Amino acid sequence: MLILVGFTASGDRAGRLLVIGVVLVSLAGLELTAREHLAGYRSHSTLLGGAAAIVLVVPFFFLTRVPYEVLLILGVVFFAAFFQALRTLFARKTGALGGC
Repeated sequence: MLILVGFTASGDRAGRLLVIGVVLVSLAGLELTAREHLAGYRSHSTLLGGAAAIVLVVPFFFLTRVPYEVLLILGVVFFAAFFQALRTLFARKTGALGGC
């Protein structure tokens, strides 16, 4: 609904409504993938690992003057760590031998 209102509004309000709407839709999709992953229904390790890396790197981007190259390396390291942990969790949940 906020996205629709954002398209019809004008000025700064339109941009804010669009951003809030997209964030809410993204959170809903992320919640669904987390539930499916943790239930052992489908592996969403890549999506969840990427989301975790973004959540951890974005504050550094806005609150510090860390160079972009360092943030990229930090994001890749976070992603790799979360991806491996989520893959292991999914394999344990589904009873897979030797990974997925």
